[in-house]
Amino acid sequence: MASVTIDRVDALRRHIADAVTQTSGLSTLPEQEQDRILEQACGEACELLRDWLASQQAVASRAAANAPLRDFFKDQPGFADFLSPLFADALKRAAGDSAPGAAEMATAREAAARAVKEAAATARRHPRMRSQDIFEVAVKRVRDLQGEVCKLADQLRGARLDGERVAAGKAEPAAGDARHRVWRRKALKILKTVGTILLPLSVSLALSVGGPRQAVQNASAWTNAARVVIIHDLAAHAQPGVRIAPPHAGPQVR
Repeated sequence: MASVTIDRVDALRRHIADAVTQTSGLSTLPEQEQDRILEQACGEACELLRDWLASQQAVASRAAANAPLRDFFKDQPGFADFLSPLFADALKRAAGDSAPGAAEMATAREAAARAVKEAAATARRHPRMRSQDIFEVAVKRVRDLQGEVCKLADQLRGARLDGERVAAGKAEPAAGDARHRVWRRKALKILKTVGTILLPLSVSLALSVGGPRQAVQNASAWTNAARVVIIHDLAAHAQPGVRIAPPHAGPQVR
């Protein structure tokens, strides 16, 4: 198992962005090349999510105390102020730049405020929900997402190998073009979803090693609560359009 580092997460974010661009409807690349790009991106995503689920980083995403979720939201604006530099730093790294600028800070502030607002809304809907429940929901959603992207990587790999055998005259053409197109569409969609969870995942890793200096100054007071917000944000992006609920309650469609 390879370790899940911030650099690895940021690299995957860039690879996914490139894959989405190169396989869009306007792409001039041959279909076989587009398939190879999607297969590679799905394979990388599969491996990273698998490694994260098995890692100590995933365990470290838990809050130190299994407290009621509502206890973590006494100062929502303060939370957003604390998390904004972490989000800004992650956005800038993914873009390959050295330090967050005004645009990144504005985007980061919006992303942090949204993450806090949505986690607080979950706490209001489910007053008995606890921080450990958030972790369990996030792991379940990431595991489901990982299963989907791994399956698509295998399907695209199989289709590519079949095509190579046909091109070499070692096999007859298969009547699977329609199915292959479905896999390609699914791969593009699932990669976009994986791309959205990599921002909170990058932030959670930064938080575990201290994060930017601006954030670290208040770390002792905010770290546990910040972990809850970030893992909630990760869970929300792993299954978009479905509200977070306690594990026993089942998903709630928005």
